[in-house]
Amino acid sequence: MPTDENLISEWFDKNKFNHLQLGTVVTSILNFEQFCNLNDDPIPSNFNSGDKGGKKSKWSPLDGRGIPGSKLAQYLTPNPTLPDARGMFIRGLNVLDNNYTAELPIEREILEDNRTVGQYQTDEFKRHNHSSNAISVSGQTFEEGHGNPNYGGANAFINFEGNVNETRPKNIALYYYIRIN
Repeated sequence: MPTDENLISEWFDKNKFNHLQLGTVVTSILNFEQFCNLNDDPIPSNFNSGDKGGKKSKWSPLDGRGIPGSKLAQYLTPNPTLPDARGMFIRGLNVLDNNYTAELPIEREILEDNRTVGQYQTDEFKRHNHSSNAISVSGQTFEEGHGNPNYGGANAFINFEGNVNETRPKNIALYYYIRIN
C-alpha cells in the first residue's frame, strides 16, 4: 500500500517541470536529449508537430530557432523565433514592470533603457583612461622628467595582450532551455 511519502514522490517524478510557466528559462548541465528524456518530453524534429505519440515538446534550447506552432509563438509575433543564448551571458532589463518606476541605483544606471527582451547587445569597453607618472621601457623605469632627457611627460599608451579574443569574467558553461508549450 502506498504511503503519503510515496505518493508525493511519484507525483514529483511525473510532474518534474510541469509547474514552470510558459516562457520560463532554466539552466541545466544536461544536453537537450538528456533533458527531454529525463522529463519524458519528445525531442522535436519540428516544433509544429509532436514526435512522441502526437505530444508536442514542452521545451526548446534557447538557440535562435523558430518555434511556430508552439504556445509561446503567439507571444513572439510576428516572428516566432527564440533569442540565441549560445555563448551569451544573460542580463536583466532595466524596466521589469512598466507600472513600477523605481530609480535604479547609480552603479546600475545604463544608457540603453530601451532594450527589449531577447535583444542582442555587442561587447564593448566603457570609456576610460589610464595615467602614470612613470614609464617602464625594457625593464628600466623612467619617472616624469627623470633619467631620460627625451621623456617630457606622463603620456604612455598601455596595451594588454592576452591569450584569447574576448574579455570575460570567470564562468561555467551550462545549457539554456525555455518552456514553449
